[in-house]
Amino acid sequence: MKLNKRIASILRISACVTGIICVAGVTGVVCVTGTGCVAPFYGTARIEPGFHVNAGVGVGQFIGGSYEATSRYIGPRADVEVGYAFSHFFKTHLRAGGGWGWRSEEYVEGESPSRPEATLLDGAIGIQVSSPHHYPTPALRLEVGLGGVSTDLMFGIGEPEWLTLGTRVYFFKEELAQFYLPVAPFIGIHPLPHLSIFASPGTFAFYEDYKPLFSVGVGYKLK
Repeated sequence: MKLNKRIASILRISACVTGIICVAGVTGVVCVTGTGCVAPFYGTARIEPGFHVNAGVGVGQFIGGSYEATSRYIGPRADVEVGYAFSHFFKTHLRAGGGWGWRSEEYVEGESPSRPEATLLDGAIGIQVSSPHHYPTPALRLEVGLGGVSTDLMFGIGEPEWLTLGTRVYFFKEELAQFYLPVAPFIGIHPLPHLSIFASPGTFAFYEDYKPLFSVGVGYKLK
């Protein structure tokens, strides 16, 4: 009991309007991101049977903060995904990501100042189903992660696939749906068989001064 109280006194947990959980400790803020930024996808709509490992690095924006204030942060992130495909139709995966961000918004006088830096943590487990006999190749990817539940609707173009077009849909809580359109389009370009380039403008919002939370990255298929 004493240990739990001590931990609670060091860590503070808060939730941002985008579904991010922030743990603020003595070393800064750790943000478990949900809809604040789009996690890069370095795979394809087509599924190849067997064991797969993808890894990549990128730059993106996310929303983080503490009890007193939240803010936009921008910085590098690294991601890795491990998966196993049982056939051309079905695949399971586990992914994890992390990064660091610096506050990208100016401090507004009269508001509580947000922290100048924040750490980003991200992760999820999921499945992917695909229809390899159709062109473009349709695929559906479902994830349950630290930020909640999301699904990707994708179409793969080319054989081998050189372009992946997708839209990520988030299952928001009711209070979030008042501010955010739970849709994030993304694109994946595969100029080489093992190389992927990812880009997304992030989710959209209904409020007037909203600015997209972009995410870009380069990934490589290790296996």
